[in-house]
Amino acid sequence: MLSTFITELRGGFIKYAQKATKIVLQLLDYTINEGVRMTCAKCLPCLLRVVKESNLSDEDKIAALRKMSWDFTDNLFLTILGEFDAKTMTLLTYALKEIVLESQGCFDEKQMKEITENFIRGLQDSDERKQNNIKNNDDPTYDDHDKKMFKEENEMEDEFCCALGEFAGALFKTHKELSAPLAVLLYKEVLPKVLGEKASYRMNKFGLIVIDGMIEHLGFGMLKDEWEHLAEALFRFADHK
Repeated sequence: MLSTFITELRGGFIKYAQKATKIVLQLLDYTINEGVRMTCAKCLPCLLRVVKESNLSDEDKIAALRKMSWDFTDNLFLTILGEFDAKTMTLLTYALKEIVLESQGCFDEKQMKEITENFIRGLQDSDERKQNNIKNNDDPTYDDHDKKMFKEENEMEDEFCCALGEFAGALFKTHKELSAPLAVLLYKEVLPKVLGEKASYRMNKFGLIVIDGMIEHLGFGMLKDEWEHLAEALFRFADHK
């Protein structure tokens, strides 16, 4: 119901935005009902649209967008990093991407540094869970049903990484200069691993999503030293089955 009011009233919901924000952020951790959590996550970018379409002065809009964008991103990232279900993390990450796209470049250098740290932690935690599933898959004490579950969990972990890749693309689009450290880190430390022959095709997909975001939003000017290698990676996977 609250979600409907936010999306339908749009700018007219502004006088209720503060109270709604408090309710929605609290419900992000309502683990009893995943549907409620997902709906609340989807409300967050809609609340930013409420501010943008409201009758607030331009100065007040900018101030509200800066505060709300960071509060939403920080809270949502904390929720994601505290999760263990990859499907839930994936859906929450797509909401995170929409928040960034609505933020209009509101993050400062300090905030971008924290986002980058959380982004890398998300990848590392996912890899640790996948390695643990691989280890369990080789354990004879687990039956075929368990092993099927381990495989499905790792596939979902890969999808979570792809969602993170799209989130990175949103950062490249909205915070071009400030996202440069993240782009360098991904280029040097992450892409060589996820585009390797031993990586799953879903992790190959993650790498290509990252490269696509870099090329489209950062451009040759920021990536001239890496441009040839990025192009080679795209050509290598152009006819990938």
